[in-house]
Amino acid sequence: MRTLRTPDRTDCGSVLVLSLLLLVALGGLTTTLALYNLRLQAEHERARDDLRAFCVAEAGLNEAHAVLLAEGFAGARALAYPRATSSGSYAVELLDGRDDDSIDLDRVRLRSVGTAGRDPVGVQLMLYHVPTGKFRFAIFGAEGVRLNSNVVVDSYDPADGPYPDKVEFVNDFGNVGSFDMIEIHANVSVYGDALVSETGVFDDGAPMVKVTGDQQAGELEEEMPAITVPVLTSKGNLSVTSGATIPAGLHRYDSLAVTGGTLRIQGPATVVVDNFTMTSKTALQIDTTGGPVTFYATGNVKLDSNSRIRTNNQSARDFELLITSDNRKGGKTVDLSSNAEFVGTIYAPNARLRLPSNFRVFGAVKAAQVELASNGKIHFDEGLLYDPLAADLFEVVSWRRLSRAEGDAVLAAGGSLP
Repeated sequence: MRTLRTPDRTDCGSVLVLSLLLLVALGGLTTTLALYNLRLQAEHERARDDLRAFCVAEAGLNEAHAVLLAEGFAGARALAYPRATSSGSYAVELLDGRDDDSIDLDRVRLRSVGTAGRDPVGVQLMLYHVPTGKFRFAIFGAEGVRLNSNVVVDSYDPADGPYPDKVEFVNDFGNVGSFDMIEIHANVSVYGDALVSETGVFDDGAPMVKVTGDQQAGELEEEMPAITVPVLTSKGNLSVTSGATIPAGLHRYDSLAVTGGTLRIQGPATVVVDNFTMTSKTALQIDTTGGPVTFYATGNVKLDSNSRIRTNNQSARDFELLITSDNRKGGKTVDLSSNAEFVGTIYAPNARLRLPSNFRVFGAVKAAQVELASNGKIHFDEGLLYDPLAADLFEVVSWRRLSRAEGDAVLAAGGSLP
């Protein structure tokens, strides 16, 4: 006879509990997977919108860059922002180093911020604004530069007003350069770069030397072109004993000697002199009110101490002193001993120039060799860096993505997006 067993209710309850727990676990897993999928979808949408905004910002950057290359600053600044596209909108900020000292004088910065539904995205392009003027150094000596004690080299922009006298320095584009050698003595301050060629020598071992920019050897693309002297009919010799005026126009003299009083040259004028002399306590007044003055010296040049050269304009573009003489191995005399506040440029590709103590230049000096005596000062005129008649040239320096704060700053500056 068989005995029937009744099912154990305890086992049944355990199975039921396990089943419920499994269902709860499966439900939780399903919920987790659903939330994870939602998060992945949100991240995907955010990444998609970020990519779209990035592409929009890049499109704006490329547009501004292309217009800058083709039409210059005027064309790029004429673009109105924000600009809308089928994918989003963008705004671009252009910053010229000549207008803002937060970047170097020879740099241009483009910042583009784009949006495509979510947070804005910004990108930046930094450009090198290639100098087109004749001068990019305050002092350039192809064969050598010597700065004696207590010399100061810096820069200023005459468009901002005259050079201030009560500051240590104004701007730091007072670059010094040489293919062969730069020698700096004690207590010299160079607010700018000091650059030599790869085979050159840089000597700054003296105490209390300050160079705020780069000190390096590398390839220098500086040119020392020959001076082309205009062919003019000579007016003979001119001797100034008590004062005289050379009017605007074209003039050539076999010799020009200022032995008393003041000689005034009125621009626009071109003056060619074979031999030029100024004795002590005389003055040369360059009047550029009507236009620039270009002065060619082709023979001996002798400016005695306490003679003075004055200009009435703050722009170094208005007066050029061009010396063709070669005094490095004897031959011609080039002696600039005057106490001068000289506004203009001095170019002597074949000469050794020794600028005396208290000689103060507002412009630039470029020669075969340049020595600046103690306490001399050269203030580079930043307006010399670019030729206003030449097309602007640009080279790409760097590209990067902007931080959120940098992008917001662009928008806050006036490029707000819808």
